[in-house]
Amino acid sequence: DITIQYIYKSMEDGVWMYSARKNVIYIYPQDKIWMADKSIEAFQNIAYPQADMRGLDRCFPTLAGRYELADGSMMLVYSKDENMYPLAMFGSLPAKHVEWIISRLENIACVLTFNEMAHESMTAESVFINPLTHEAALLGAWYNSKTSVKATVKDLKDIRAVATKMLGANYGDAPEALIKFLKKKPAGNAYDDFAMWDKVIEEELGGRHFTKFEV
Repeated sequence: DITIQYIYKSMEDGVWMYSARKNVIYIYPQDKIWMADKSIEAFQNIAYPQADMRGLDRCFPTLAGRYELADGSMMLVYSKDENMYPLAMFGSLPAKHVEWIISRLENIACVLTFNEMAHESMTAESVFINPLTHEAALLGAWYNSKTSVKATVKDLKDIRAVATKMLGANYGDAPEALIKFLKKKPAGNAYDDFAMWDKVIEEELGGRHFTKFEV
């Protein structure tokens, strides 16, 4: 038997996720071990643009261990910063915080495009955020990812869906420019979509600034 001290747990696609202080644990039933294998294969060789390498590796999983359990299930353990939490832990967020989350996810989508990959499952469960440093990481559901693809339109749609969900009760109070972006059809690739979002920030949302996370 294993004992996991966690602050949050959830299940997606039959896979349990436990978010602990400095680790995220995923437990795959015996009939879903292929999902664990595919996840590792998907993220372990991610490359980063030379000009933007600093800190990007924290946006993706770091495998700390792989363990076969007595019942035949597989446990994957990822390292994480202790202040990195599943986005699903948070309720409705003010627009000012949803905006920086969009920026981080757009960055992640650009890295995926650089690697000719698509994640295909960005959700509030698979995305983690550090509210103190305004970082985000895409840790879950890598078993749904695709390789050798040049477009990540599904990921760009997912970013909008995640942002809309996290606005929640604050949707009606969000800036018109933000809502317009969320409703707008994504660009054909992540680079152009990021440029489109960056233009919204600079020209319609007051530019980039750090807003202390207080929720």
